[in-house]
Amino acid sequence: MPLITLQQQQQFKPISLNNALEYNQIETETVEKDLTELLGAAMVAALLKAPTSERMLNILNEKEFEDTSGNTVIHKGLTSVLAYLIYARYIAGSSIKDTMTGLVKKNRQESENVSDGAIRVLRQEARDVAVAKFQLVKEYLSMNSNTYPEWECGSNRRQFKPRMINLRKTYY
Repeated sequence: MPLITLQQQQQFKPISLNNALEYNQIETETVEKDLTELLGAAMVAALLKAPTSERMLNILNEKEFEDTSGNTVIHKGLTSVLAYLIYARYIAGSSIKDTMTGLVKKNRQESENVSDGAIRVLRQEARDVAVAKFQLVKEYLSMNSNTYPEWECGSNRRQFKPRMINLRKTYY
């Protein structure tokens, strides 16, 4: 059972319905790599095991809570985080198709290809939004670590950082 359906994806960050067949694979890869980097393997396993339990719905869906400063805030949920991570993964490979002769890039007469640089920027922006949305979910998990024993809030797990690839430094 996917953590976010194609219909839910469309509410947060729409993707082309022409790629509906590939959506489940993209969602699975995103959960296995990106979400595991953010939450840790134990937390993702618990989430996949019981995604409809009340405690997991509290992190998957939007939830209002009081932060460490005493302010009432709302985290948008892991569903929204996943939507932006899925979009980032989708946009990176949506124009590339695997054929019998190898990988090819789609090319149609009535359209023009977007540059690789523009795709990288869009992908990075989507990942940045996902990481920003995750910060409130992370705070909620840390404040409720008794409810989420799989969450390793005190561990030294390496911090998730979106990467920009093939950018050169600009010297002024």
